[in-house]
Amino acid sequence: MSELDRRALAMQAPSDDMHSQSFEDTPESEPAFFPRYTDEELLSMYEDLLEIPLAQQPVEVAKRSAEDRDTQAMIEVRERMRDGDLDNAEIQLSGVTPPEDIVDIVLGYHPLHGNIEGFEGFIKRFVFGKPSETQRDLHIKSHLRDPAVFSLRAFPTRAIDLLHKYEASGLHAPMKSYSCIISSLFSVRPSPSPPSISSTPDVPLGKLAANSQAWNLFAHPIPDANLDISIIRACASTPFSPEPERALDLWTEMIDAGIVLT
Repeated sequence: MSELDRRALAMQAPSDDMHSQSFEDTPESEPAFFPRYTDEELLSMYEDLLEIPLAQQPVEVAKRSAEDRDTQAMIEVRERMRDGDLDNAEIQLSGVTPPEDIVDIVLGYHPLHGNIEGFEGFIKRFVFGKPSETQRDLHIKSHLRDPAVFSLRAFPTRAIDLLHKYEASGLHAPMKSYSCIISSLFSVRPSPSPPSISSTPDVPLGKLAANSQAWNLFAHPIPDANLDISIIRACASTPFSPEPERALDLWTEMIDAGIVLT
């Protein structure tokens, strides 16, 4: 037993039968009840305690999620968006600066319904500075989902113009935006009028013009596997003249570039 252990035992309370005796009857027992230590002994005990290493366990501080950091107003906005109550969600945001993830949740609702006006109105009120990559992608998709384009399988002129506008400003859209536009172009129905290179929406643009535009966009960004597969499929469905050689060339380029197909 160490010296420190012996000192600790000496400080323990007496047994029950010792409690039954009064202090007046056994004055000589006082030293046993209350051991007295000199200043030197107490200092020595304190120094011994300092030398005992403390067991230190790493404490993990969990990062608070975005929802944990929400104010009551933001919690209500999330609940309204889960219920599809867009109008009241936007009213709830009036007069506050919402976090980016809340902005993206609300913005993401508009492309689902092709609501370009609602999207652009919201982004003007709540996005300060340059739109993020996610917001640029949603902006382009809101044009692609415009009923006049999506339902009629029309040439997505305004979506392409917006893509080029972002490029000109140095804010390139993500790859998935290019993929969506190219997929939309390959879905364009044949036009009753001759194809045109005009960017005016009033001039009907058909499938031939759309295929040509798709190839131009495909050469612009760095391709990825999903985009390459879309192009290869398009080679097999080119109007009037399938292009198997072009598809094979693209396939070879993908293999040489190490693009993994899943």
